[in-house]
Amino acid sequence: MDKKLTFAGGEPNINFDDILRTPNANRDALIDVFRAFGDNYIIYGVEGTTSITAGYIMLDGEIVEVDAHTKTDDYFVKVTTYESGGDKTFNDAVPRQTWQKNRATISASSGSLEYATAERLNERIVTLNKASSAEAAALTIDTKFITPKTLVDGLGRLTAEVEIGAWDMEDLSLVSVAHGIADFTKIREVDVVVRNDAGTIHYPLSLYNNGDMDGGVTEIGSTNFVLKCKPGGFFRTLDFSSGAFNRGWITIKYLP
Repeated sequence: MDKKLTFAGGEPNINFDDILRTPNANRDALIDVFRAFGDNYIIYGVEGTTSITAGYIMLDGEIVEVDAHTKTDDYFVKVTTYESGGDKTFNDAVPRQTWQKNRATISASSGSLEYATAERLNERIVTLNKASSAEAAALTIDTKFITPKTLVDGLGRLTAEVEIGAWDMEDLSLVSVAHGIADFTKIREVDVVVRNDAGTIHYPLSLYNNGDMDGGVTEIGSTNFVLKCKPGGFFRTLDFSSGAFNRGWITIKYLP
């Protein structure tokens, strides 16, 4: 961003153009906000192949304006000039350039931000809220992205979700599933949903059938849940006999 320079020797007269400029304290605060998303990325605009449109980028932890220009290399570089309207003669009779103009162009052969691979702010915000299936599979309970599911509820509890994994419910009355919570004593609520082999209907594991509960969580251990379905019950049929896919999901509410 452009920057008003200060010197010893007494301030010059202030005109209306100076009043319109952003104070440096506000400039620094704005930069800190955008640094929450990283030090090198495209904020807005800056598009094209050889003719680059105007916009803003984060470059080495600083917000830098990009004027429309012709791309001559691969990396962004900051170019500093001084606005002539900011040339002032101070009270000590010394003329100084008081308004620094910082711009970025794609004209360097190396640097911190390469145009071809640069991420954009909207992509970084999406990354905070949505993981691809491959990324999600690699995450643990403690490293999941922030989403409405992982925000604390009104009771101060976090929410996590784990897959049950393969479970042939016709042949196996119980299955053990790792919950991933470091301190199992903080688990406060567990809800289990299973699906039939066709994947057409989802059921609560604690389904009531003819007045009896057909399944549920029978144990919450230090590392695993034990899930069970009742012999001769609703789930002990061919509709739930496959062991080749994820049977369902366990939603866990726990204290931080």
